[in-house]
Amino acid sequence: MKRCHAILFTCLTIFLVTGCSGKGKEDALQETIDYGTGKTQVNAYQRLKGQIHSIQEQKAKEADH
Repeated sequence: MKRCHAILFTCLTIFLVTGCSGKGKEDALQETIDYGTGKTQVNAYQRLKGQIHSIQEQKAKEADH
């Protein structure tokens, strides 16, 4: 429940800082929701996992030559 309150407080703060109109508000709100739900962390993890896989493939190709 504390996490929900923190997310709500963050959303309200963003509304006050960015104002109540425009695309920036929607983007800021979506970023807050993504962070609160863990989507941001999951996306970062998946990007890193892909980068690690690419590095491992590159090293394997270099080792074969």
